[in-house]
Amino acid sequence: MMVFMTEKANPSQAASELAKLGASKGGHARASSLSSAQRSTIARNAVNQRWQRAGKEIAPEDLQRPVAQQHNRRPDPKRVEAWRAAIEEIKGQISHLEWFRDEFRDFEKIVRENPRILYGESYFPAHIKHWYVESQAMRVRRLVEPLTPGYEVWSLLQLLEDMRRAAEAFSRAEIEGLFDKPGAPDYDLEMRDFLVASMWRGVGDVEKDADRLYARQIKEDIKALHDSTDEIKRFADLVYAHNAKEVPAAPKFSAISAAVDEIVRLGKRYYATLTGASMMSFAPVYQGNWYDIFMIPWIDSSGDRPDKPNKDAFGQAS
Repeated sequence: MMVFMTEKANPSQAASELAKLGASKGGHARASSLSSAQRSTIARNAVNQRWQRAGKEIAPEDLQRPVAQQHNRRPDPKRVEAWRAAIEEIKGQISHLEWFRDEFRDFEKIVRENPRILYGESYFPAHIKHWYVESQAMRVRRLVEPLTPGYEVWSLLQLLEDMRRAAEAFSRAEIEGLFDKPGAPDYDLEMRDFLVASMWRGVGDVEKDADRLYARQIKEDIKALHDSTDEIKRFADLVYAHNAKEVPAAPKFSAISAAVDEIVRLGKRYYATLTGASMMSFAPVYQGNWYDIFMIPWIDSSGDRPDKPNKDAFGQAS
């Protein structure tokens, strides 16, 4: 290629054209001298850098994969099955989180409404409050644990991040397949199509008419999860998982409750997305009256003991 200078020519433009010419020749020469593995590594690093500049997250395990395998743009039923297994495990943690929150609210109400209990001075209710904060903070911490190489854990945050990165793995066919599973209701074709369309509108990328999950919605849900739990996770990391020299203020009960509400909301949403099942609540239904322990004296001043000892909360005969 020849570059001629004229009176109207821009010197910087001419220099740019010459630089492109040299870069083109040098680039081809360098590429021809590299192995396929080296070229793949260079390409992978370039892609990762572009994603990081764009503010997109990259899973640590993806950094070691060939570029062609990092961004799977097709349905992946095996990956979806892994998501379903994850949400089933995570459901148990969310269940305990919601259950304990409901029990603590009821316990607090019982104590506050009983004038014979010195709520402000009694040590036992205060201990219950500390136990509640500690157990709930650790449960929240587990559910928002970020991906750490070498640690395989069940985490709601990790599940959502993987679903966002691999939105193409879940197609409309996954929704349709839920109606073909054993035990699924036998709807007529018209009702089935209506239900599939309704469910897909709630989770699919209908805005772009794409056969994949709506990644933008998942990203917004991840942000909402961070917003409601970051303070609690930081406190649990510093105080319960470690022995921090400077202890931050404990999260307020309202902050814990808001975090529980957000986790439950996201749990319901993605449990329905992956399984088709709608959850009114994750907390179990009581089979008996758990308040009965508050209806009898805890210490019998008469000294009488029951003829048949009961098993205590630890499974031991009293």
